[in-house]
Amino acid sequence: MTAAAAGVSDAPVLAVAPSKALILASVPHGMRRTPDQQAFLRALREDPEVLGLRYDGYGNLLRVAQVIAWAADWKTMCSRPTIAGIVERTGLSKATVKRWVRWLREHGWLGVVEEGSTVRFRKGTAAGLDDDGMGNRAALWVICIPRDITPIPTSDTRSDQVKT
Repeated sequence: MTAAAAGVSDAPVLAVAPSKALILASVPHGMRRTPDQQAFLRALREDPEVLGLRYDGYGNLLRVAQVIAWAADWKTMCSRPTIAGIVERTGLSKATVKRWVRWLREHGWLGVVEEGSTVRFRKGTAAGLDDDGMGNRAALWVICIPRDITPIPTSDTRSDQVKT
């Protein structure tokens, strides 16, 4: 059985590592690359929007996020698990995994460094007639956490309500 048939990405073996500039450019606005997997999972668990999810959604989101986080490269904090791999590890349906990956992307927790692709739809392959030797490529995400927002101190400490 080939890697493509098994739902496994050939990319880690065949692809060149993304540049640091490309990774940094992929970090969503208002976010920063996480220092480690634990910081990502901790920040996600403590996010008010995540805490507002239904119980089952909260659990499913964290299961998907944990698989993505633990598949990350420790140096770059980039992760390339396949959807099939996440489905297998979490026991969730493909639709559920896709829904929570999309949620993480839309809310800035995952930055897209490279979109996933197949030979048939990748540029330069004549709709799959020319094999570029790269196989199916899973998406590459950079794992992000919110930037620390520090209030700007002002010299005027009086309340806006106080009239002088």
